Amino acid sequence: MQSDYTIMKMKHSFHFLSLVVLFVLVALSSRAEGTGTKADPYVFENGATYNAPANKGFYGKFTAPSDGIFALSNVNYALYTDETFDTIDETVIPDFNGNYENKQWSFACRAGQTYYIGNNFVMDATTFTVSFNEQVIPVEIVSITPQPGSTFDAARGILTLLFSENVYVSSCTVTAGTASAGVAVNISGAYATVDVKNTLNTFYENGTLKEGDNITFLFTGVAPLADKTNLYNGTGEVTVTFKAGAKPLRLVSTTNLSVSDKPVSKFYSYYMSNDETAVVTLTFSDDVNFTPDYCPQATLSYGSMESVADGEYYAEPLEVVALDSKTIQIDFRGKLRRHQDMLTTEVPDSVMLLTINHIYDKAGNPAYSAGLGTVGSYFFDFEYVQTSYIVDTDWELSGSAAAIGQNTTAVSLWINEEGKKMNFDGARFEYVSGGEAKEIDVPMSNITVVADGTERTIDIPMPDIAIDESTTVTVSLTNVERPDGITTDIDENAMQKFTATFPSAGRTAIDGPVTAATFAEKITVYSISGTCLLRNAEVSSLASLGRGLYIVNGKKLIIR
Repeated sequence: MQSDYTIMKMKHSFHFLSLVVLFVLVALSSRAEGTGTKADPYVFENGATYNAPANKGFYGKFTAPSDGIFALSNVNYALYTDETFDTIDETVIPDFNGNYENKQWSFACRAGQTYYIGNNFVMDATTFTVSFNEQVIPVEIVSITPQPGSTFDAARGILTLLFSENVYVSSCTVTAGTASAGVAVNISGAYATVDVKNTLNTFYENGTLKEGDNITFLFTGVAPLADKTNLYNGTGEVTVTFKAGAKPLRLVSTTNLSVSDKPVSKFYSYYMSNDETAVVTLTFSDDVNFTPDYCPQATLSYGSMESVADGEYYAEPLEVVALDSKTIQIDFRGKLRRHQDMLTTEVPDSVMLLTINHIYDKAGNPAYSAGLGTVGSYFFDFEYVQTSYIVDTDWELSGSAAAIGQNTTAVSLWINEEGKKMNFDGARFEYVSGGEAKEIDVPMSNITVVADGTERTIDIPMPDIAIDESTTVTVSLTNVERPDGITTDIDENAMQKFTATFPSAGRTAIDGPVTAATFAEKITVYSISGTCLLRNAEVSSLASLGRGLYIVNGKKLIIR
């Protein structure tokens, strides 16, 4: 039988354990008040961290212990009018601190008042921390980029100050070497940014700034955007100093661009092999870096860069060639760039963009370019033109003969072209001799071309060949390059007008053709058709005759 002492001791132990359990339960419930739903909202506490689930909402309430500032980190929210969380209080909109690296939204609280706080949809799961401060925290500098005291990159020319909240700055002055200038300050939330690239490069150019000089920025009127009277550090001034580096590489001249001395503003769908306007050059103030890590790059782009659909944007890398240590060259020739070759959209674009980037000096510093946000990069717009080519031709034999025969001295082509003229490098005769198919080329040096406006007459001398009677002879220009770039691979009839077929009346080659040296006496010369051209003339007078076949003192002579 247990003693009274033992029974009493057990009762006291049970009572003690009950108190411990009760204390633990109370402690647990106080640490985890609410689940974040509408029905069971969080009871927010200063310094506590909570969860916001993905694709759901969260809800909580907070009673302000005093006047102050309530804030949530990392997640936006709204204030509701009551504990039902059905109606948003439009009179209170939480302020974003403007810091995209450490986001925070806050609003002013009054002592003893309960606030209903929530967000009905959070896309990505996250955690957030509650903070409450009785006093407004002064604005502070979180970071400065680039690092103060470092060498300032004038080719980029960007200085950014990140503050602890949305900030106001009234002005900024940059002093570099012996020159000073006011510069605009771009404010975006807690970020204050100045772009002094063009200003510093002007100083370099006029000699007031050189390598090793100080570059100092003075910001004034710095204060929280919500209270411009609460000046930073009591003065509202921020001073940041850097060292000046070497003068950046600069573009000094170009050819065949819209900014060149002889501007070129159009980009054609095809450039012929002899078109010098298709060769772009850029010359810089010093040596360009052509090592593998720094090699210049160039791209042609056409269409909608923003489009994600296939066939609506075209980008073509181009070869960049070093003409010398300071000059680069880009050649557009040799490729057909019709709208249908680049895009699948029906409506042609009107602009071809040439981008030249990755330009560095020998030390690995980017070149200066004046455009906003450009570093070692240059952009040139062209009006895009899809080349059309309309041609009319007429072939004719010498003496207006119907067939090639013994008296045929030349084949002529009359051609009329709208726009640019086609290129060719000679002519070819394809014929039958002795029952065998043969061909012979006539070089460009033997062909006579006479131009008159849009028209050209091309005279091709008849080669000294034997041709079987009752066969055909095909005469064609060789290696024709059309201004529109169309070839027989694209259109089987592309070269049709530059080829003609004639019947043959039969022709024999001249055996043992004579030369001017054969004649040591006075000469009489007849054309092949029997017209007397020279009578009892000096041999030297042969020089007055054009190319062709002649009868000299009864012998056939070819003058080439």
